[in-house]
Amino acid sequence: MADIVCTEESELLPNLDDDLLDAEVSALFHNYLQMSEMNMRDSGIRLDSSDCSSTSSSVLPLTPLERLIRTHPIWFLPEVDREEATHILHIKETGNFLVRRSNDTKTALSVKLGTQHGFEVDHFILKEERGKVSLSSSCLEFDTILSLVYHYTTHGGDLPVQLSLPSILRQTEGRQCLSSLSLLGRDFWRYPMSNPGRQSLMLLNLSSKTIQQERS
Repeated sequence: MADIVCTEESELLPNLDDDLLDAEVSALFHNYLQMSEMNMRDSGIRLDSSDCSSTSSSVLPLTPLERLIRTHPIWFLPEVDREEATHILHIKETGNFLVRRSNDTKTALSVKLGTQHGFEVDHFILKEERGKVSLSSSCLEFDTILSLVYHYTTHGGDLPVQLSLPSILRQTEGRQCLSSLSLLGRDFWRYPMSNPGRQSLMLLNLSSKTIQQERS
């Protein structure tokens, strides 16, 4: 199989303003809601675009993409530098990640690696060229940062491990509970619930109660 050659010289790297992903997520989430509503209309399932209405007659299950969209204040932290990202992730689950600013002109993806890599935290520079985003070491391009993150949560390939949200964010089913967790933003990583095998019983009970309210 022939090797794919990537152009690496004079790459333009994305400037990440704090509002960059918020605008990106807003547009993507709007489209997601529209597509979901169209796909489920014939089945009589109603999806309320006002976030997590408890008055909906029934609610679609959370998809991996929606989880990423709703939790982006936790994993998209442009104010965090390399040292702090390493400190945040060093005792977290394999695959946990942050998107952060590398310096004034670069963006990086920080990832907690697994046993084969000594459970270290590694950092991968993102590049932007012709309106596309990719890992600097990969030729695989995406339209948005969110699209890139979503791809690497479902595929391995160019990264040593598959990206993964912390277990409580993967397992919480109530939209209201997930949105409440996301309000913590950067502070989420300070709580024991962000650690491997640690989940708050109170939050899991809240999630269960929220699901019952959404389906009532």
